[in-house]
Amino acid sequence: MVGRLNPLRRVAALGMTFLMLLACTTLRRPGGLPPAQNGGDGRGLNIGLSAASKSWESAQRVGGVMGIDVSQWQGLINWSQVAQDNVKYVMARASIGEEIDTHFVYNATNAYANGLRVGAYHYCKFTDETSMRRELGALLYQLRQVTIDFPIAVDVEANRGLGRAELTRLVTLFAREIQAAGYDVMIYSYANFFRDYLDITSLRDYKLWLANYSSEPALGQAMWQYTSHGTVYGINGRVDINVLYPDWGVGYQRTVLVNADISRYIKEAINSYYSQDIDLNTLNMNAINKAVSLALHTEINRQFGVNIGARSEITQTAHAYLSSIGYVKGRTQGNITWLYQVKLFYKGFFHSAPNGVFDDATALAVYEFQYNNGLPATGQINSETLWALLR
Repeated sequence: MVGRLNPLRRVAALGMTFLMLLACTTLRRPGGLPPAQNGGDGRGLNIGLSAASKSWESAQRVGGVMGIDVSQWQGLINWSQVAQDNVKYVMARASIGEEIDTHFVYNATNAYANGLRVGAYHYCKFTDETSMRRELGALLYQLRQVTIDFPIAVDVEANRGLGRAELTRLVTLFAREIQAAGYDVMIYSYANFFRDYLDITSLRDYKLWLANYSSEPALGQAMWQYTSHGTVYGINGRVDINVLYPDWGVGYQRTVLVNADISRYIKEAINSYYSQDIDLNTLNMNAINKAVSLALHTEINRQFGVNIGARSEITQTAHAYLSSIGYVKGRTQGNITWLYQVKLFYKGFFHSAPNGVFDDATALAVYEFQYNNGLPATGQINSETLWALLR
């Protein structure tokens, strides 16, 4: 019989089968990539793995379950072959705006018949409550034709002229209506889209499905889309590959691994420019934090033309000077920003060699740091964030 499972039975089934899925899952390296190799970071350095290789290795460490997401653009999929290639679940696009995905019923029905968990996603185009309800109708029409035993994702990738508050309100209302129809719900987007256009605090009731192809997100996500260039048997061309976290990410502790080459570059730069003596061959965070604090005091003295001394911890006076700077993404740059990037790097939020530019990657690192430290998450550097970051 085609239809949706009882919600309580569906949740229980997911919990019972997760460990079995986990035991036999190995995540796939993005297809078409050369072996891991060094890549320049724009400062004449050869540091670290390529972004795609780094995301794949991070996904491996998560220890979760591999799945894919598909739409009509993947063409006719051989789901029997997909099921034999270690894929345990699929998020199939059901609708886009008010239009249906013409391959959804085929994808969902055949994936389920071949033993995959089946979820769905809707790509949002609504600009007001009226258009939102029309899109909801298209989505529910599709879902009622198939068996669903995995979450339904609200895919939000464009604000379409809406402000943060209104877009968040409509997304929340859309998600509630899906829940009222008996389905589990998650919200899909990119971490920087959450930062710029959604109020993530207001969406804490929903699981997050995040896309980031260069590094593991740090926003408490339940699922991570770590590449758009995967290859899976039974599918012609590229396909998105995801990792589902154990227990939907509840209680997950992200592992912070320090890139040794970047770390050595940082220590060499601080030693040379600020006359410090950090041991290059060990990871001594006390020494690094002390050196960064001394360097920041040095920069304040140089840039503000004052003499507040040099301390191994940030003083209130130093904090006041640093807080007085207007940090603007895409414009602010220099040694102070470079030192903030150093702090974010060692905390696991900034993933490349510091460049001293308050760019999008830095704003995202600040946003994730704020989220993980219970601060208002905006991606903007402010007084409260500086106290938390520099202590």
